[in-house]
Amino acid sequence: MLLTVFLRSGWMSQGSISGILMEDLSAKNVTLPKNEVTAIARHIARPMWNWHVYVGYALAGMFAVRVLYIFTKGTKCGNPFSKKLTSMQERIQAAVYFLFYLSLGVTLLSGLMMKLGPSGYNRIFKPFHEPSLYFMVAFLAVHLMGILMGEHGDEKGVVSAMIHGGENDEKN
Repeated sequence: MLLTVFLRSGWMSQGSISGILMEDLSAKNVTLPKNEVTAIARHIARPMWNWHVYVGYALAGMFAVRVLYIFTKGTKCGNPFSKKLTSMQERIQAAVYFLFYLSLGVTLLSGLMMKLGPSGYNRIFKPFHEPSLYFMVAFLAVHLMGILMGEHGDEKGVVSAMIHGGENDEKN
């Protein structure tokens, strides 16, 4: 999903594709109005955008299952507002995960509303949909840093535990 966003904001953007088309057409002495070239550019990028939507639906389904799991079984990180969390590290981890799920939920809900809701919903939900994505990118960076710090710190085996779904190898 992130890949489609980055492609659409860069190489596969309507402006980039339109510019390439205009340049190539001009080199062949072919003239088309800009609005027609823009329509062609949209048509070229449409399959990529369709994948963005399909992955969004799949992610929304997985998110719903994960949220149900959290409500029924709980989460390893815990509730960031709970007094049971004693260390600052536990509180920060729980808060980061809470913000991640909140941001992902906002992204998915706003995306679903833009796609499935009335046409006027795009204007309402787009300001929430796009910025919440940036938090997910930041989360991925913080998450990777945390994994590396844990793996090279006092939580050896955290990568193995994540892959195998168990406790850290050091603790077993």
